[in-house]
Amino acid sequence: MIAAKSSLRRCAAFFLFTLLGLLSLSKTNAQVPHAQIFGDWRIHCNSATGAPSKCQMFQNVIVKETGQPVLQMMVGYIRDVPSPVGVVTLPLGVYLPQGLTLQVDDGQTYEMAFEFCSAKGCRVRFSIDDALLSTFKDGSTAKFKSYNNMRKPVRIPVSLKGFTAAIGHLR
Repeated sequence: MIAAKSSLRRCAAFFLFTLLGLLSLSKTNAQVPHAQIFGDWRIHCNSATGAPSKCQMFQNVIVKETGQPVLQMMVGYIRDVPSPVGVVTLPLGVYLPQGLTLQVDDGQTYEMAFEFCSAKGCRVRFSIDDALLSTFKDGSTAKFKSYNNMRKPVRIPVSLKGFTAAIGHLR
């Protein structure tokens, strides 16, 4: 029993550490002078002196009561790839074998596998083909579902307000 409590405390501390890392990332992005806001989406551009700017759009989902981040979704273009790529990062502590599912409004459900976990969280990367891009543009909410380490479902909504304007600004 004592070992289980100790393990649970370590897991909670690690989860909190990850969440704080995501929170500091969102504060950093908010202070960048090249950031623009489109509805619930922000665009952040990294540019070195003399180099072309590389921009991504992102949204951080934060628990209102605690201020803790629970998901970050980023969308951007990779050189020489015509369709955008999405990256979803969740805090450590997710049950990896179940993967992540995505459903826009009440439409088709997409199943995705986690790519890897690092100190910043567990990441899923996926291609956004024309059909999914159209679904995002026409939708109001992207609903993500993962499972916690107790194998209980965790549902996280992401607003699509401003998605169309933000993605249009990236190209």
